[in-house]
Formats: sequence, C-alpha cells, structure tokens
Amino acid sequence: MENRPDLYLRADGNSDIGLGHIFRMLSIGGMVRDLYTLHFFTRKPSASIEKAILNVCSSLVLIPDAIQISEETDWMVSLIDGRHTIFVLDGYNFDTEYQRTLRSPTSKVISIDDVYSYHFVADAVINHAPAINRSLYSLEEYTRFCGGLKYAILQAQFLDIAKAKREITSIQKLFICFGGADFNNLTTKVLHLLAQGLPEQIKEICVVIGGANTFKREVQAASRKFSGVNIHIYENLSSEEMVEKMCSAQVAILPSSTILYEALTVKMPIISGYYVENQLSVYHGFTELGLIYGVGDINKFQNYVTLLHEILRSNPKKMTDQQARYINGSSKKNIRRIFWELTEQYQLCAASLKDLELFFDW
Repeated sequence: MENRPDLYLRADGNSDIGLGHIFRMLSIGGMVRDLYTLHFFTRKPSASIEKAILNVCSSLVLIPDAIQISEETDWMVSLIDGRHTIFVLDGYNFDTEYQRTLRSPTSKVISIDDVYSYHFVADAVINHAPAINRSLYSLEEYTRFCGGLKYAILQAQFLDIAKAKREITSIQKLFICFGGADFNNLTTKVLHLLAQGLPEQIKEICVVIGGANTFKREVQAASRKFSGVNIHIYENLSSEEMVEKMCSAQVAILPSSTILYEALTVKMPIISGYYVENQLSVYHGFTELGLIYGVGDINKFQNYVTLLHEILRSNPKKMTDQQARYINGSSKKNIRRIFWELTEQYQLCAASLKDLELFFDW
C-alpha cells in the first residue's frame, strides 16, 4: 500500500543489556511493515544491529549521546512535527512520563513490557508471557491490555514454522543459545558441564552466539573439551539461518527469553531456566504449561547431563504436542489488529497483489 502512515520503534541493545528488546521490536515491525513506513530510534547500535534494523525499517535514527533520557521524547516529537503516528516502546526506561510526553491527539503509544514496574498511560500494553494477568499492571482506563501467547512476538520465519507439524523419532543433535549478549557467559558454563558426561546418543552440538557476546574465546576453548562429538559454533545468524539450525536439532538448552519463543515454534524438548528477573514470568508460565523442562536459575543449575538422560528415555511427543497447541503461528493476526484499531488515519489507494494478505486478514 502506498502513502502508509509512519510507525516509530524505540529500543536499545548492547552487550550490557542484551539484544532482546531490539529483536522483539524488529519482529513487531516485520508483522506490520506492509501497513506502515517504519522508522527505528536507538542509541549506539553495532554495525550488525544497524544492518538488521535497516533490513526491516525504512530509516534508522541515532539518538545523540548529548540528549539525556529526560530530553529524549521532546527531541523525538520535534522530528515528527505533528504527523499522525504510533510510537512502539520496548525497554525499561520508557516509564509513565516518557509515555505521557509522546502520547497526543495525533500520536498513539504502544508499550512492550514484561516487568510492570510503573503506571502505564500508553494506548496499549503487550506482554506475551504465558498466563500473564492484567491485575499485575497499573493502567489507565483507556489502556488496552494484550497479554498471553495469543500475542507471541515472533519473526515471520518462526510464525511459518509454527504451523508445520514435526515428529521426533530420535535425539542426536543438541542446540544451545543464550541470546545475543550472554553477559553471564552461560554458554561456556553449560559446555563445561556437558563435557563431563554427554550422553553417547548425542553426536552433535550446535552452539549459537550473538555479535554482542564478549566471551567468544572462552566458548571456543570449552568446545575443545569434547571428544567424539561434532561441535559447531555459529555467530550472528539471520532468522532464516536460526530456523535452519533449530530445525536440524532435536533438543535444546535455552534461557526463558525471546529465543525460547522461537524454539517452541520448531517443537522439541527444551531445557530452560532464567538468569535475570524479567524472565521469571515467562519461565514459570511455560513450566506450568508443560512446554519446557524447567531448571530454575541457570546461574546455579548443574545437572544438565542427568536431565538429558531423562529426556532421551522419554517420548517427546507429549511435550511437542503441547508446544504446537500454544504456539501455532496465529499471533501475527492478533498483533496487527491492535495497530489497525489504533490507526485513525485511513487513506484510499489502489489495491495490488501485495495487499492480498492484508485483505484476507480483514
């Protein structure tokens, strides 16, 4: 569609805070990019993150270091100059006052949030944690709460694979990933623990690390502790490559973050825990639904070998059937509906084949 309204995405990511906010925002952008012209506001992105953003968005706007967080919203609004738009925020600095400054008669605000630590004046709040409860939030009466797995924020490749059936007949390959930064160096820790007695049925390990990982040498050194096992270390994979590597594995070790949602679309036994507080609601929700093997605090858990032996003795079908039930690729339609309902400015234009999916959804 031509003459699309503007949509402004705001998130940061680096080796200190991880890249989850950035990639979750890009997933949102991918879901609605045919409806809007997308612009991304961020601070100090790496070269790989700049590339990822520009693969989805029409423009990348770098926020200068001289502009403090308290001045940021006024600066952003001055660039938009009164145009009708929607701001989408994903990060823990975008509090009540931040939302209030951006929201106006011509600007709507959507907050992506998983910590509910302040009052929300946004037009909509999205939290895709399983079994999340509206009562945990302090919201304005007009604020729409969109919670649970029906709003799972995923990239297109994972939404597609979620619709496919999968049957696991044997478990021979293990997939390990602790996100884009892994600031606790959990990848190295888990590899050292697995090297003490990896089940002989597992012949191959696929390790994925992100561009913000500062422990690459330690990961490589830990991978050399194994004998008789093929270990492959990959870095900065695209979403297409990530789907391919996940689909080639039959079991995974992952944190309860964005990467867990992605792996659940592939459908396989998953060992998962948390290492920061904002992962707790996701972790407990998926554990209670029986979609993962929950291990609690990953910083402390040691018994991966024992748990892998247990998984190898079990039938994975019960877990993968549950995963397929809850993560089924339908969330894109639900998230797009939020944006449609907040967009007040509609324009007439000639329809084309590119609008076929949009017309079908309507």
